[in-house]
Amino acid sequence: MKPILIAVLSTAGSTKEIAGIVADTFEKAGQPVEMTDLASGKNLDDYGGVVVAAPIHGMRWMPEAADYVSAQRTGLRTKAVALLAVSYLYFEGRSRWKASITKAMELVRAPLPHASVQVFGGRLPKALPAPARWLFGVKANRPLDLVDAAAVSAWAKEWVNTCR
Repeated sequence: MKPILIAVLSTAGSTKEIAGIVADTFEKAGQPVEMTDLASGKNLDDYGGVVVAAPIHGMRWMPEAADYVSAQRTGLRTKAVALLAVSYLYFEGRSRWKASITKAMELVRAPLPHASVQVFGGRLPKALPAPARWLFGVKANRPLDLVDAAAVSAWAKEWVNTCR
């Protein structure tokens, strides 16, 4: 059984944490996995599936992640593929921000119609100032940590079973 590659771009740590939960879940399910930095340039021929995980910044997936998917498009067409985005505002912000993120992720996925797209909650290092809360529609006193390990693990169990 070929391993699944998890290529990660993490700026603040929550994306790497989520990728680690995915990797642990895959391993517990008996699926070999290799987690690496997105920029490592691994040859995709060695893998049975690929998970690309990166945060959302400016309502878009990090450009490096989108560029990676675009550059690897040919190799990804023959693999099980999951595109994971990590975003706080997707869950706590105004619906227009969620719609913007959804649209941006669909544009990345478009050349790979078989790819799965999943957004998980992220973490803020500190509370947003009042003007930013107003702009993004985040209510005061909301939790800063939306990383849900149980939801990540449940998704990973389901996804790994679909690629076997």
